[in-house]
Amino acid sequence: MKKGNRLWKTLLFVCAIIVAAGCLKGCGYIEGVVQKSEKSYLWFTGNTENAAVYVDNREFVRLTASYTIDERTGEKTRKEEQTHYQIEPGKHEIRVERDGKVLVNRLLILGNQMTKEIAIP
Repeated sequence: MKKGNRLWKTLLFVCAIIVAAGCLKGCGYIEGVVQKSEKSYLWFTGNTENAAVYVDNREFVRLTASYTIDERTGEKTRKEEQTHYQIEPGKHEIRVERDGKVLVNRLLILGNQMTKEIAIP
């Protein structure tokens, strides 16, 4: 009978240790603030073929066509994927040109994690 008592006491002690460890781990306090990195995005739509984008008077990117052309039929098919271009948040002058003509000239204020659509005629 003494061996059975001792086994129960040992099991009870082990269970108490496990419960105590779980309680202590659960009571931990994690301090800090999760903040996403500062970035914004530009998204160009419309006729993007051969368009040059300038941000703050510096060339940013040259855009490709927003469609594909079927070689057999000559049919234009709109591309489904969206391309976002990363830019720092803040105030930016955006200018879009094609063949020397200014198509878009805007002053934008972009917030953190913001995406701005720019339609190109």
